Amino acid sequence: MNTPKIGNLYIELDEKYDIPFAGNVGLKYAIYSQQRTGSNLLCGEMINADRYGVPGEYFHKMVRDKFTSRLWAQGEYEGQIKLSLEKYEDWLASLRTTSNGVYGTKVQPYQIAEVVGKDKKRHLQFLSRYDKIIFLSRRNKLKQAISGTIGAYSKQWRNDGTEPELPVVSDAQMVETISQFLYRYLSEEREMRQLLKHLNKPWIEIVYEDYVADKEGVLDKIGTFLGVSYEGQKTEHVELPEKPPGQTAQRLNYLFRTYILGEQEAV
Repeated sequence: MNTPKIGNLYIELDEKYDIPFAGNVGLKYAIYSQQRTGSNLLCGEMINADRYGVPGEYFHKMVRDKFTSRLWAQGEYEGQIKLSLEKYEDWLASLRTTSNGVYGTKVQPYQIAEVVGKDKKRHLQFLSRYDKIIFLSRRNKLKQAISGTIGAYSKQWRNDGTEPELPVVSDAQMVETISQFLYRYLSEEREMRQLLKHLNKPWIEIVYEDYVADKEGVLDKIGTFLGVSYEGQKTEHVELPEKPPGQTAQRLNYLFRTYILGEQEAV
């Protein structure tokens, strides 16, 4: 794979990441994740390994629309108003599969719902299209909810190495938003785990905190699970920005705990 280097994580739409592949895809896997579980970081690391395809958020509505427009512009599937899921992903696989026949994607529950509807049986059918599933979770749900709140207010959903800026809102409103994300992520993860219990395909759970603590070890674990040796490749196709100091997250964490528990208990 001779994928060019790019300076951020917005890789889904960049044609520099096209790798024309005419062979048979030997392995199709999906990274099944919520927001704020390190999925963009993991995708970047797996791209840099040169053997896990080019995993990205291909089922984000904006990405799907852009790719579909690109297909039509190239004269592919001319005259079709709506591209079928199978044809869409077949085309993706022809461009984003590494030379060893491995194709990967990333998808979140709400994106599956946008494609096949809210029926959980359809979600199960969607995931069953893949040979293996990597399920990402996060142990610290409060930090996950705070990260979701920061993304919602700042519109900065991917790390670019800078500290996010938030609009001025009341403490009560900020705490309410964090609480809403906390409820959403707890409920969503419960539903995801329930779905995986009924999935007749191999899957592995990767916890965000474990990944951050030992990236090499977790990537090696993923490689073993996929049956594709990791071997510690360090090709810098994707430049992964350093994580910012996290001062905004720390402030919101303190705010939430003092507001809910009372200042003495939080301290």
